[in-house]
Amino acid sequence: MFDVKPTQLWAGAGVPVAVSQSVIPAMTIRRATPDERTISRIWFNIAEPNAQAPEVVEFSDGSMTHAPETIAAYLTHEAELPENFTLIYLHRGAQAQCVNPLLPSLLYLTGHKGPSHALRRSGPEGLMPDVVRFAHAMTPTGGAALIIDDQQHRLAGAGRITPAPVSFYKYVKPGVQPRVLQGATA
Repeated sequence: MFDVKPTQLWAGAGVPVAVSQSVIPAMTIRRATPDERTISRIWFNIAEPNAQAPEVVEFSDGSMTHAPETIAAYLTHEAELPENFTLIYLHRGAQAQCVNPLLPSLLYLTGHKGPSHALRRSGPEGLMPDVVRFAHAMTPTGGAALIIDDQQHRLAGAGRITPAPVSFYKYVKPGVQPRVLQGATA
C-alpha cells in the first residue's frame, strides 16, 4: 500500500495521485491580430459576446499552444513512467489557433505514442474527483497515467488573461506492483 503524503490526493482504493510538479511558463499577453480575431469570432460570440479587444497568449518560443517549460516537464516525467502510460491533458478556454487543437499539438511536440485523452475544464485548479475517476477508468490495471492540468487560458477579453500554472500529476492503478514514482512511497 501507499503512504499518503501532503503532496498527494486520494484517488480511491488506496491509490494516490501525486502532485509532482507545477510550472508557470514564460509568456507574453498581447492583443489578438485581425486574423486571430476573425478565426476566434464564433467562440467570442458564444462565450464572451461583450468582450472588447481580445488578447492571446504567446509563449517564449513564439508558440501559442504549449510552452517549452511544459514540454521539458513532460519529458522529465515520461522517463519516470512505465512504457505506454496514459496521457490525460486538461485545458481551459479556447485558443486563437483553433485549427490546431491542443492535444494533437502536445502529442506532436512530445512524441507521445500511448493512449491519450483531453478534457476541457472550466472548474477550479487542482484535480477534482471526476478527473481522478476518469484517470482510473482510462488507465489499464497495473498501468500509470500522467495528468497534465494546463490552467492557462490562451484567448480572452482584454485584461482577463493572467499567467497560470501547468501542474503534473502521476496516477498509478493497482494491479501489478507499480514502480515507485516521485512523490509516492511504496
